[in-house]
Amino acid sequence: MLKLIIDTDTASDDAVALLMALRSREARVDAVTVVAGNVEFEQEVRNALYVVERFSRGRVPVYPGCRRPLVKTWRYAHEVHGRDGMGNSQLPQPSIQPENKHAAQAIVELANSSPGEYTLIALGPLTNIALALRLDEELPKKIRQLYIMGGSPTCLGNVTPTAEYNFWVDPEAAHIVLQSGFKPVIVGWDVVVRHGGLYEEEVSAVGGWKTEAAEFFAKITRQLLSFTKTQGFPGIYLPDPLTMAAALNPEIITRREEMLMVIDRSDTIMRGTSIVMKHREPNTIICREANSILFKQMLYEALRQG
Repeated sequence: MLKLIIDTDTASDDAVALLMALRSREARVDAVTVVAGNVEFEQEVRNALYVVERFSRGRVPVYPGCRRPLVKTWRYAHEVHGRDGMGNSQLPQPSIQPENKHAAQAIVELANSSPGEYTLIALGPLTNIALALRLDEELPKKIRQLYIMGGSPTCLGNVTPTAEYNFWVDPEAAHIVLQSGFKPVIVGWDVVVRHGGLYEEEVSAVGGWKTEAAEFFAKITRQLLSFTKTQGFPGIYLPDPLTMAAALNPEIITRREEMLMVIDRSDTIMRGTSIVMKHREPNTIICREANSILFKQMLYEALRQG
């Protein structure tokens, strides 16, 4: 049984990834931590609480974390996920409340309570994890494995020509985490484009299943589908669910490569770009290829549950 801490800037694909973890028979979610990113922070917290309340089998605490990146301002991704981050679905307010403890402190305390047992899955910018490292520099030795949805080793960007959104929002935090000794598994935007998408007809088929999870999926990805059509793809990309699938089942990653990754932190168009180098001391495990068929099977299994 995997013990999970999930760090998220909760919008549509984050919510799907969270649902997959909550529905997994092989994992237990012990904490959800929320970080600034996709939409307004309080909305992200509400989204996380809503998913936990609706789809968890037991109590899962939600810890609010950093409300902004470490250094610079950023822009929200309303055009991708909707103003509420959930496809403008106008979901009801959750009845459960967030915890009073800061996300970074919660990560540190959980890791110290069970050293070597927790898998930490970062679905948003890395601000909370960078702050947790400042609280406990030995944190990498206490986490079983860190999975990161972020970066793009081939420099295929989704917010600038070369930068992926999560690393672009807070490249300083990404730099701190990558230099810390975690040696995380990186699921970058480039592999998502090749292996982490659903075509429009597949999205429609899911919506027709009439399970609670499938109808939720169809509702919250409506804006995402509209946006990706404008970008030339007749479907949706699901970076956070692909990362979650890789954490739940390592067979998702069919080719990985250990490499040195550095992050551009300049004030130029290159800000947030992830640059990888061979023949240097590696600090990451990069997902180069993924099993898209197995990924879809895992996603569908979670969405078919009543």
